[in-house]
Amino acid sequence: MTNYYNILGLESDADISEIKTNYRKLSKKFHPDLNPNDDFFGKMFLQIQEAYEVLSDEETRRRYDQKLKTNYSPYSNKPTHQPMNDYMPVIENFSVDKDSVARLEEFTVTWKVKNADFIQIRPLGIFKEEGFEKFKFSKLKGRSVNLVLIATNTDTGLSVRKHIEIYNKRWRPRISENENIMDAIILILRILMIAIVVIFILMMIFMGVRVVEPVQP
Repeated sequence: MTNYYNILGLESDADISEIKTNYRKLSKKFHPDLNPNDDFFGKMFLQIQEAYEVLSDEETRRRYDQKLKTNYSPYSNKPTHQPMNDYMPVIENFSVDKDSVARLEEFTVTWKVKNADFIQIRPLGIFKEEGFEKFKFSKLKGRSVNLVLIATNTDTGLSVRKHIEIYNKRWRPRISENENIMDAIILILRILMIAIVVIFILMMIFMGVRVVEPVQP
């Protein structure tokens, strides 16, 4: 069964605004007018249109979600003598030429899959079954970025995924993110609190506390 959520790059709980946003972005990218004489882009454009028609309508989406949850066998149309592995996507290669990058620094991603007709590398986009391309991050925050390759056989709904972590060269942990520093600060604060309490008690002892008896009427 075709997974329309994968085609639009969405999770199954996506709201209508996310569906519309991803549809506009992908339909523009894969429009046949912008990619003439390329069967891959033409096929992807049709799948994107189909996915949007189903998921953008509340009733058709509800029926579609029910079918996904029934977990019915995707092999009912396939020859029974053919093994399941013939339909399972396989990631033969997924690699990056750099372990860490800085913002706007180029890196090359290489991939190759089989038994899949829908390949997505998050957050980079949708691609053909095999290739290599150069990319760079215009924004790079946090310690690292996860690249996730999702290979899907849309006829069966079977998919596999693999991830690669790329580290941010310029990332430096803030004080609140450094466990050693935070532990030391907490320890110092505790010592200070104890010292303040002890000093207060000693002052009470050596200076004395005058208790005023209440005046009897």
